[in-house]
Amino acid sequence: MRTICIAILASGALLFSRCQSPSDKIVESFQKVTTSLEKSVEQVEDSYTSQYKAIKKDSTHPALVEKADLVYGGLRRFIVFTDSLKKLLPAEDPANTEIPRKIFVNSATEKSINTAMATAHDKILAGLVNKSKKTQVDSLMKRELKYIHQRGWTKEQFDGAPAGAVNTTLVLFRMHVESAATLAMQDIYAALK
Repeated sequence: MRTICIAILASGALLFSRCQSPSDKIVESFQKVTTSLEKSVEQVEDSYTSQYKAIKKDSTHPALVEKADLVYGGLRRFIVFTDSLKKLLPAEDPANTEIPRKIFVNSATEKSINTAMATAHDKILAGLVNKSKKTQVDSLMKRELKYIHQRGWTKEQFDGAPAGAVNTTLVLFRMHVESAATLAMQDIYAALK
């Protein structure tokens, strides 16, 4: 009986040692979500980029080209900004919670993110030809608009969050802003016809 108990305990210990810790599983899950989101971002980027290029080719509507430039420029600045934040996160240690805390919690970063989101939103709205599409833009950027006006949201969102989760959130922000910009590009493109 004692041999059976020892064998069961040894088997359990061996099995347990091969399992990932809960934090490893969470980080792995965030990495999978991020990979999936990045693939979606690529598709959205292809869509608005091709529409932007088509609009730029049309020299008979300079006001629409100007609107497209406004949306595209605002979007590109937002992407550069979020990419710069992602570079501050330790890719080799996605479970790290200290670096995200230092970057995002009780720092000027919250104001910078809010400014970047608000600026991108304003540029997208300014690019709309059909102003009734504002509701759709706001819906696509619902989370970002909430944060723009919520002081201390970075503490709530990022305090204690692993770097992998913060990276996923930044990619999600980008996805929302790019989706709203795509809607604006579609609106501008439709006005060419």
